[in-house]
Amino acid sequence: MDLHKNDDEEELPPGFDTDERYQELSNFFDTPLNISEEKPEKTNKSKKKKKKRQTDSKETKKLALTVASFFVSLLSVVCGSILIYVCFFLDTVNYDNKSIDFKKDRDVAKEENDGSSESIHIDADSVYPIRDPMVLNVIIFGVDRKDENENGRSDSMICVSIDERHKKLKICSILRDIWVKIPGRSSFDKLNHAFSYGGRSLAVMTLEKALGVVFDRDIALDFPAFVKAVASFGGLPIVLSEEECIYINRFSGESNYLKVSNGEKNLSGKQALCHARNRDLPKKDDKGEERGDDFARIIRQQEIMTILLKTLKGLDVRKVAALLSNIGPSLTTNFRKTEILRLLCNFEKYVNYPLERYFVPETNDYKDGFRRGMSVLILNDIYVTRRKFLKFIFEDSIKEKSGVQSSPG
Repeated sequence: MDLHKNDDEEELPPGFDTDERYQELSNFFDTPLNISEEKPEKTNKSKKKKKKRQTDSKETKKLALTVASFFVSLLSVVCGSILIYVCFFLDTVNYDNKSIDFKKDRDVAKEENDGSSESIHIDADSVYPIRDPMVLNVIIFGVDRKDENENGRSDSMICVSIDERHKKLKICSILRDIWVKIPGRSSFDKLNHAFSYGGRSLAVMTLEKALGVVFDRDIALDFPAFVKAVASFGGLPIVLSEEECIYINRFSGESNYLKVSNGEKNLSGKQALCHARNRDLPKKDDKGEERGDDFARIIRQQEIMTILLKTLKGLDVRKVAALLSNIGPSLTTNFRKTEILRLLCNFEKYVNYPLERYFVPETNDYKDGFRRGMSVLILNDIYVTRRKFLKFIFEDSIKEKSGVQSSPG
């Protein structure tokens, strides 16, 4: 029996002394301390990772902003260059609204003039000229003048129709020798003389009364403008016969002669003008029929217009505006600047419309005549000719025929 043992002292289990228990307790209480000391280290690592992520995010945003700024700057340069070309072209054109009848005029630049897909019915027998808000009719006068101060004569008259209702582009040549009544004149006369008597205004009025359609806008360009236009396109690629080559070499005034052979040639501005005015050599029409005189000439003119339109298909707005700026000073029109700008904006859509061609009058709708010492075309029935023209322009919008009036003497 151990006399030194205290009765209150706890008896330790075998193999467990006081020092060992102390060490265990010490280790137990040291553990939380060690954990609390490691927390700041882990927090610092987390902060470093978070800071790195924030840095990476800032760098990514900075890179994105840099790329976006580059493309915005590039877009601004492109748009700016296009705007410069367009504005330059718009400022070169001669604007003259004297030929506008403001009582019936519309702003062709306004979107509401595009109308709707709903069908309309047009009375071809109306005594008033008619229009469709979805069809823009523009009459182009090719003017032959020897003096800048004179009106000259409308050597060619071509109606260009942008038909948004049927999604088509149409061109119709109107023969200049048609025998018609010119407003304000005491007797009938040749159609192209209206331009000589009263310029674009009287010419448009005469055409509207004769053909029964409203020409929304008109353009007059002289021969030098046509020569510049062809030069701007880099020439006119066109297939010619040997006889046509000889004719051009003889009458164009171009020093660089064409090789006389059948096949494709690239005509200069002067050569293209000579070819467009050629009425001496017969020409086959779309049906393969050989036509002579003025019909041969309008077939050539339509062929030239078709080639130029095909060339335009591969160009953007900037290049088109640059080309047009070369002929702007030679153009006179009653288009407004806003209207031209809208046409340019929709230019790619319009030039890709299917192209249809027509001429007035048709082969069997006239007879050759001789009046006051002039060779003229006398219409068999002006109302039949008018109805056929309106049918070409407005298609299924024309009402069924309600009656035919007799032609004026």
